[in-house]
Amino acid sequence: MSQITIVGCGPGSREYASQASFRAIADADLLVGAQRLLDDFGECKNSVPYTSVAEILQVIRDNRKKNVAVLVTGDPGFYSITALVTSEFPPPATAIIPGISSMTYAFSKLGLMWHDTVFISAHKEMPENFAQIAAASRKLGILTSPRHTVARCAAALKVNDKETWRFYVGTRLSYPDEQLGEYSFDEVCEMDTGDLSVLLLIKKDLS
Repeated sequence: MSQITIVGCGPGSREYASQASFRAIADADLLVGAQRLLDDFGECKNSVPYTSVAEILQVIRDNRKKNVAVLVTGDPGFYSITALVTSEFPPPATAIIPGISSMTYAFSKLGLMWHDTVFISAHKEMPENFAQIAAASRKLGILTSPRHTVARCAAALKVNDKETWRFYVGTRLSYPDEQLGEYSFDEVCEMDTGDLSVLLLIKKDLS
């Protein structure tokens, strides 16, 4: 029976992907995903680069007799296309292989606990009540985007709250050129980060 598998490829580098992920990729007849992931994990397989959610779903529909692996960055259950795929092709038609998210990677590299963190995705839109969410939180993990950058997310904080946070920024995590460190609010607001970036906010009274 054909299978759809959503494969969590980890934060980026192949060394952080699981053996289960590599097995699913090896067993697939067709790979679908961002070009960056196809380049890194494609294994010379037939592949379709990601352009839109609608196109991915149509590719899956057109290839239901094949084993299709949908490659996603990080963990498939963490702000991912998984919900849309499984809404149309629920388990057992779709299997999910977890991966390491950029958030858990960043917290681990910094030696910080993340169980009490509020996570936000700014890939599409920032929550309208972002400032209120931040004010009520002690730790925030934000997946940024080219539109909602690290600098823009930091600037959305309430003026009176900006001095209460420690700011950590990670870019291209797990790759050889990764950058991950603590910065001042002014430094963060001057940053020009790419699309593979995260912003962590930790209340100063926790350190």
